[in-house]
Amino acid sequence: MTMIYAIFGIPLMLLCLANIGSTMADAFRFIYCNICCSYCNLVKKRRNLRALQSVELSRNAAAAATAASLPPSPITTTLASNPIQSPTNDLEQPPPQNVVEFVDNLSIDYRKVTIPISVTLSLLSSYLILGSVLFSQWEKWDYLDGAYFCFVTLATIGLGDLVPGKSITSTQVEGKLIICALYVLLGLSLMAMCFNLMQEEVRAKFRRLGNKLGITDDPNYW
Repeated sequence: MTMIYAIFGIPLMLLCLANIGSTMADAFRFIYCNICCSYCNLVKKRRNLRALQSVELSRNAAAAATAASLPPSPITTTLASNPIQSPTNDLEQPPPQNVVEFVDNLSIDYRKVTIPISVTLSLLSSYLILGSVLFSQWEKWDYLDGAYFCFVTLATIGLGDLVPGKSITSTQVEGKLIICALYVLLGLSLMAMCFNLMQEEVRAKFRRLGNKLGITDDPNYW
């Protein structure tokens, strides 16, 4: 019965963890893009603003120099006296747009932002350190034993040589075991989220490498 239960339960658990990890990855990517990278995005907007302003000034100066160097022609005088707009000219020359408003409307899609692998590894390490400190204090273990238990449990190895709850008094068993179960459940979801983020970062690196080597020109190839 245990084997039959595990045959159906393990794929169901992996499916749930994959969905939870994907949702947590989107939430973490949104937080990282709008909080951690807010200063970088502000710097990029200011750089784009200066670049667009310089381009607009150079175009205006070139247009003014061209208009000053050309003498007025009879056709131009006739068109000036009878202003008729051509649809072809309207299509070729779009209406001017404020550069500042254009740059302010530039928004970065957080779904396309990749998280550095160092950030995800730091997040996993912090969670493991938190668990090792927590269980070493509760169970009177060494810090190495606490880290070993957290790593073995979150890596789904589960040797069972260290089990929390043996050295806890009877009045504290239920609450601390519930916290332990929540720690494991959240840790498995966090592992799935970090794997999802690291997979996207690796794909982005291979995509940039392929573009540099000329293997592919399609940025969405991977």
